[in-house]
Amino acid sequence: MNKFTALFYNVPLLLLSAIGFLPIILIEVSPPIWACIVFSVCLFYSCWLFSVVKLLFKKNKYDATLKMKFFFVRLFFLIIYIGFLSIHFAISYDNYDEPMWLIGLIIIGHFIMLYSFVSLIKFTSQLVSIIELKRSVTFNDYGEYFFLLFIFPIGIWWIYQKIILLIKA
Repeated sequence: MNKFTALFYNVPLLLLSAIGFLPIILIEVSPPIWACIVFSVCLFYSCWLFSVVKLLFKKNKYDATLKMKFFFVRLFFLIIYIGFLSIHFAISYDNYDEPMWLIGLIIIGHFIMLYSFVSLIKFTSQLVSIIELKRSVTFNDYGEYFFLLFIFPIGIWWIYQKIILLIKA
């Protein structure tokens, strides 16, 4: 296990949850600072998710259909897109005369971002269930983890310990 992975997968649960609430707590700061906070939170969670999935994927001997390449592509897209949105928001937070092509691009990007986010959650919850059950899984097997990860800052309280135990096993 490299230092990067070891640094992020074992983040204390309280810190992991607190970071998720930072953009909500600090909503009153100036828009450029808030945009930087949102991007930092996204980057932190992406690093945590990357570390967890990387370690769990090494333990997957039961389902060869899961491909890490698609996980990395979607995670990379999310980081880049949220980075661009944060920069755009920080630069033009009080500009209400956006060109229509930019609004269309943002709407398309949001749909792709939603798809990527749901795919990442699905991949992670499938991987946790596969390692736990030691077999290929269906949605009935990983649905609970999917919904817990979907409400991430709150749902992580129920799934975090299981993820850490599966990685250490």
